[in-house]
Amino acid sequence: SVVPFFVAKISEGRTIRNTIIGGLIAGCLGTGSSFLVMSNFAIYQQMTGVKDYLAMVRDGFSEAQVIVEVVKTIPISTVLIGIILVCMTFLFVTTLDAYTLVISGFTQCNRKYGQESSRKGRIFVAVVIYITPIAVTIADTSLDQMKALITLTAYPMGVLLVIILICFHRDLKKINMDQYDPAVGIDPSIFDDEFV
Repeated sequence: SVVPFFVAKISEGRTIRNTIIGGLIAGCLGTGSSFLVMSNFAIYQQMTGVKDYLAMVRDGFSEAQVIVEVVKTIPISTVLIGIILVCMTFLFVTTLDAYTLVISGFTQCNRKYGQESSRKGRIFVAVVIYITPIAVTIADTSLDQMKALITLTAYPMGVLLVIILICFHRDLKKINMDQYDPAVGIDPSIFDDEFV
């Protein structure tokens, strides 16, 4: 995944320790608390007979439909579903932004340290990423077909990830760890070369 590279990009100026600890704490607290609250709420409803979620799964409801049914039993369910949709939209947008930023940045030649990748490169990567869900939606595919298509499109992304890792490894080799001072950080000028 390109998420670590994106987090590093948006965390410029912070120490590695602060970035890792902040990411772990925020991510774990947010995910853990939502899973704990919603799963315990659903288990309580199942055990007290308010709703029979197991029967819904047996009757062919998908996991997503069951989750929506759990949320609908909360008194402010409409507001909560709205908040979830806004959060999912932000997650979708920031994830795609991360992919376009990192992939176009690491695959562009002749880019200096700190220089943004070209607009054309970012647009190309974004179009490639957007084509898959649009094509799947237009083709009116089933969920199983969609999963297979997403798996197939992951292979080209895997190739791009290998290219990113090679470039990242090449950049890391330029750092002289004997002279590295954590208080100062890395001198950006060591990355100012022409990539061919």
